[in-house]
Amino acid sequence: MFMKDFHMHSCFSADSEAPMEDMIQAAIAAGLSEICFTEHIDFHHPDMEFLVDMPAYRKALESYRSQYAGQIRIHAGIELGIEPNNLEDSLAFYRQYRSVISFWIGSCHVFDGGDPYDRDFFSHMPTDKVYRDYFEGVLYVVEKFPFADTYGHLDYVMRFDPSFEKYDIQKYSSQIDAILSAIIHQGRALELNTGSYRNGLNHPHPNWPIIHRYQALGGRKITTGSDAHTPKDVASHFPELYQAIHSLGLQIL
Repeated sequence: MFMKDFHMHSCFSADSEAPMEDMIQAAIAAGLSEICFTEHIDFHHPDMEFLVDMPAYRKALESYRSQYAGQIRIHAGIELGIEPNNLEDSLAFYRQYRSVISFWIGSCHVFDGGDPYDRDFFSHMPTDKVYRDYFEGVLYVVEKFPFADTYGHLDYVMRFDPSFEKYDIQKYSSQIDAILSAIIHQGRALELNTGSYRNGLNHPHPNWPIIHRYQALGGRKITTGSDAHTPKDVASHFPELYQAIHSLGLQIL
């Protein structure tokens, strides 16, 4: 089965220690045809310095691309976390590197002054406000950064929700529809991200009802990513993911 993982991190991301070559070898072992490293850039993140040594990143990637030519195709990407506090820096970074970075993920990680990756985030405000503010943040990313090739882990916030029921998609349907409609209007793609399984969920980000709504609104373009930060998570849950994507008739970019 033709599969590609277009959301992977290595030691060039602040939250990963994985050697790039280990990630590449894991991808080959998983039978992937293509991968894209999408190292984290989140300017002014409140908890970590999510910046990338771009010369070193590009040099390493080009070296491995040459070394593993014929075994797997390797692309240079960036996952750009965007919020009002860093929009201008993000746009400037994109303009500087758009000629050498072939794949861009637009993501929302920070809103209301924090990242839900901090497990105490949900204790700071009502759960309903967390979700509404998060989806507002996602819409901001899509509208203010229309240059992304895909938009990452649409309901990312769900990974860290401590409640048993998580969230009711219908409750936020107007916000989700606005996000999906904007993505479709721009001709961009929606990511299916299997990092959710590592947080105990039994579906990708976004959840399947959102994918069905995306289709109902006319969306077809999909990218696939494991959000792996370690070799063992490369292409996690991809066989079943790809089977579901093919059954729905979605277009994998």
